[in-house]
Amino acid sequence: MVGTINSYLEEGTRLPLSGPVKRRANVIEMPNYLEEIVRNGNREGFSSICANLLRQTLVRIENRNQIGTVSILDSFRRQNLQLAIQEGSAILSEEFLDVVWRICEICASSRITGLTFGVLQDVLDYVAMANGDAVSALDSQIAQKIVPQLSGPASVVRQLIDLMEDLGPGEDGFQQSKKALAALLASEDPGSGLVTYMY
Repeated sequence: MVGTINSYLEEGTRLPLSGPVKRRANVIEMPNYLEEIVRNGNREGFSSICANLLRQTLVRIENRNQIGTVSILDSFRRQNLQLAIQEGSAILSEEFLDVVWRICEICASSRITGLTFGVLQDVLDYVAMANGDAVSALDSQIAQKIVPQLSGPASVVRQLIDLMEDLGPGEDGFQQSKKALAALLASEDPGSGLVTYMY
């Protein structure tokens, strides 16, 4: 039998596996390759991965179409993904990917908060569906997809708040992100310096 689980360190509702379960199993730990790419400073590889993640989503939609399980929204998704992977698209621009790269770098500064390919793909797919408003869509995804991953060192949250201020100072942008990050920072335990996401 084969099964998958998240580490109890990453999933606060779980306890570690018991000794007898581990004795009867062969545990294969899967590395976080996105975290490794970021920690190794492979910015060029990161851009290539982002483009490939968008292409993967497009292939899944096209496969659904071929086997007749297409959804009512798939034509909209296909059109936006085709635009997103074209040369010169906003989502694959160096300017946009530099921001996403910087977010991944900050999150990877702690092993607890390093983002995964799944989170990155969710963010990119959402931004691709935003009809060209990449900054507003990214703001939403930082608040909805990235902040929930940040239970851990408050220093990571502070660095992201500083980045959001640099990107959209004052009332100019990234308001959802700033609000979500501020709420997370408010949970900081003074003794440990750790924050805990509310849900």
